[in-house]
Amino acid sequence: QNKGKEMNVSLQWPINILTQQPDCIRTCKRVWIACLSPLLTTPVFDAIEQAKLEHSFNEDSDDCTIATIDEEFVAESSNYLKARALYLVKKIIYLSDKKWQEEFIPIVFEITQIQASVDQQLALDMARMGLNSLNTQLRLRGNDARSAVSDRINNGPIYEDDWSFSTTIVRGQGTVIREMCDTCSASSNDNTPVTCSDSSSISKTKATFKLGAPRSASAKPPSNKYLDTPNAIRDQLIAWAKYGCIEPSVISSTAKIACAPDATSFARSEDTIFVLLGATAELGPFDLLSQLGANIAVVSRPGYLSKLQKLVYDAMYKTDSVLYLPVRPREYIDRSRHLEDEYIRLSHSYNGLDIDDNLEDEIDRAGADIIIDLPEIVEWILTLGECKCAKCKTTERKNESSLPTDTEEPISKCQRKRLVIVNLASLMSPEDQVLVCAGMDMICEEVCKRRKDTSLCYYISPNTAHLVSEEASQESERRNREAPLWQKMLRATNIAFRPQGSWLRLPNTGLRVCNGIAGYKGHYYTLAKQSQIWRAMLARSDHHVVSANVGPSSRTDSMITSKFIRLALEGMQVVEPLVTFDVLPAKTLMAALMLYDLNFPNSTANPSVKLEHPMSMFLENAVHGGVWRCPYTVDSMGRVSYVVGHFKAPGKSPLGSISWKLIQYKSISDWEYEPDENFGRDEQKEGVERFDDTSVMQGSLSSFSEEITRAIVFS
Repeated sequence: QNKGKEMNVSLQWPINILTQQPDCIRTCKRVWIACLSPLLTTPVFDAIEQAKLEHSFNEDSDDCTIATIDEEFVAESSNYLKARALYLVKKIIYLSDKKWQEEFIPIVFEITQIQASVDQQLALDMARMGLNSLNTQLRLRGNDARSAVSDRINNGPIYEDDWSFSTTIVRGQGTVIREMCDTCSASSNDNTPVTCSDSSSISKTKATFKLGAPRSASAKPPSNKYLDTPNAIRDQLIAWAKYGCIEPSVISSTAKIACAPDATSFARSEDTIFVLLGATAELGPFDLLSQLGANIAVVSRPGYLSKLQKLVYDAMYKTDSVLYLPVRPREYIDRSRHLEDEYIRLSHSYNGLDIDDNLEDEIDRAGADIIIDLPEIVEWILTLGECKCAKCKTTERKNESSLPTDTEEPISKCQRKRLVIVNLASLMSPEDQVLVCAGMDMICEEVCKRRKDTSLCYYISPNTAHLVSEEASQESERRNREAPLWQKMLRATNIAFRPQGSWLRLPNTGLRVCNGIAGYKGHYYTLAKQSQIWRAMLARSDHHVVSANVGPSSRTDSMITSKFIRLALEGMQVVEPLVTFDVLPAKTLMAALMLYDLNFPNSTANPSVKLEHPMSMFLENAVHGGVWRCPYTVDSMGRVSYVVGHFKAPGKSPLGSISWKLIQYKSISDWEYEPDENFGRDEQKEGVERFDDTSVMQGSLSSFSEEITRAIVFS
């Protein structure tokens, strides 16, 4: 019975009328077609005929793409983009489902090239149409998902079995806010428990930013997990930038967070709530935000011995943060997921402290599933940060346009907290990955529509098609020319190592698109991550602050579960400058860049900063793991990376990517640095040039020689 109820209310793929099965692949293909639809608003056949007559355009040719034509050709023929868009639409339609899964990479890549070649408004229209198609095709409660969510927010509970989350606010150090403050309590006229976030009596502690330390070339974890001094952080950032796995702008941006004597000022604000969608994600910023004392709304799936409960108890006793928990009514608990009767009560023995049974019961019922509880989550998020006490509650005027008279007491409206929605949720199933990303997108869309001061945060996957900087593209070309002999041999046999064709300058805009799409991750993953790029562009154009930095490939549990991916992640590091990050360095670095975007107005996350193209927002602060500066496409290195991965120790970092002092000293706590007054300024390029890492680079090449030889023979 519970399973049937869950299937009726959860976010689902549309059903194919003929097969009565979820129509997943065709739905994805329709999304890409919808993305191209803004280019087909004029008679498309006229555009094709004109292109044929003027330039002998062959619509059946795969050799002629957006990047291979010269600028003069496009300048003379404005219809070429439309003609090429129609060709891609035809190809998507005629490809069978099986063929689509095999040949989607060049199609998606060229769609992104077209989007980067058109003007700003048309690029945004392409993103908008793609998201509209995805959100309206998915089904929720017998309607399209987008309308179902809007109806719930506009009209409240519609069905008999509709319900709403309640909120439990838990403060660090074991203090739970279960009652109103004295002022609000005195003015309240009903007996309903109301939470209040008055924190004037709570002492706040100071904290500094710490960067997770990478493992050394011996694959052994460091004795100290963190780099806790600004100069230690500086040296490692410069080493990464010199090696080529991060962009130089990351150094100066992280410096502003690392050099602050009290980093809590970047996250701890009574006027801001961080809404973490997928709070238990390994790469998420929950640990850093909780250590900095932030207000955090926790959205994570409930379940038997789930990570959510441990996350809450850790934050309660180890931090002074404030957690907002969505609590499900008892009568709507799915016991197959919660298993209350068998749940091991962690709090009875947690740090030797006791929690009252009521709070413990609320924590056990906390949690929300984006796929199953989508309308309820949107409704709950919109209530965050609004005082519900009788004194602050605002009465609605019958005529909102009328002004108050002199004798009328002015209505004081309590100040609403700013929401920062961080999109982190991810699932193992490829089909569910699209659903959860679509669910997060609809949450962001509805909340941004109703709360204009909302900010969004994304971690952009490097395995997508996105813009790359001019400097990185030139570095990629140089590495391709100076590739080692063994790589040139494999490249000549067409076995692997296809040179990057994505660095060519696009017509009209002069931008360059990175083809980081990995075939082994599949077309579902590509659509899910590309949809986040689209929403980031649209939200920024609507004057929302949007932090969207490219993140690295990391050794998360979801990645290393697959043997192929686990070995490929280790083996790909044989090609410079690719680096697979450990979870701790990746999550702390990405969290620092997010805080930079939210606190410094000169960041490109700020919509007031003018950009030449909407897609240019992803060029700053990229931690791409070397994908931008790699001479080969990611998809062409899979086989060799898998083979080399058999001969590499798990967790081993390339020697050139490690700070020299991390190699020289066994314990990070033994490091002694001289203060560097330049660190923290906008002179990151000079810092990279001053860093002499020649000996490290030579050691990196020699350490791989034996492994490369064995890999070539085995291949």
